[in-house]
Amino acid sequence: MKKAILVVSFGTSFDETREKTIGAIEKEIAKEFPDYIVKRAFTSGVIMNNLAKRGIIIPNVVTALEELSAQGVTDVFVQPTHIIPGEEYDKLVSMAEGCKDKFGSFKIGKPLMWNENDYKNVSDFLIKEYGDTEKAVILMGHGTEHRANDVYLKLSDILESHNIFVGTVENKPDIYDVLNKTENFKNIVLVPFMVVAGDHAVNDMAGDDDDSWKSVMENVGRNVEVVLKGVGEYLPIREIYCEHIRREL
Repeated sequence: MKKAILVVSFGTSFDETREKTIGAIEKEIAKEFPDYIVKRAFTSGVIMNNLAKRGIIIPNVVTALEELSAQGVTDVFVQPTHIIPGEEYDKLVSMAEGCKDKFGSFKIGKPLMWNENDYKNVSDFLIKEYGDTEKAVILMGHGTEHRANDVYLKLSDILESHNIFVGTVENKPDIYDVLNKTENFKNIVLVPFMVVAGDHAVNDMAGDDDDSWKSVMENVGRNVEVVLKGVGEYLPIREIYCEHIRREL
């Protein structure tokens, strides 16, 4: 019997942060589950195509599962590195379930923020790492029109009493909502609440364009620090993904 864990990420074309985050999560999983083959897949077609042009081939979910089946793998656990159970998670579940008949045992794990225990573990980590200082820490989440955007609102409610605020790039709360909530803070720290510190973190959060979060804050007189570290770089976050696997195996 051959067993495998397929680690599925949205992906990034930023090589250095990819290995510091996605690669680090995969290594942690391989260490915790040594009896399993650990394989990588991405869900972003744009990123996979961009990487392929540079000679870096990352399979999508279906291709990765077909490759595992061809290798004689009988038991598969699909673990996403996504933050929320949003559109990308729904997409990977749909793609993966189309291949489940190829395996004797087939399970799909949960994203980082799934249940109350996850909220506690993630918020405890964020408070320990960033909270309760005289600076306002602003976490940049991706945001989505999907109902799972409520994750960011709930997390913000937990963290705001510790001077940590959550905004999103593509929904509410946005940078202007967070700007209003932090009006009494002169000093701001911007941190990506994303697995990788990729394009959104480098450009939308920390870039020099007028509409970047850094520029918006500086233009109203705030002193801004930037932390370009995806949450995948932090061991406590990687351990949560491992716990999700352990809970369902």
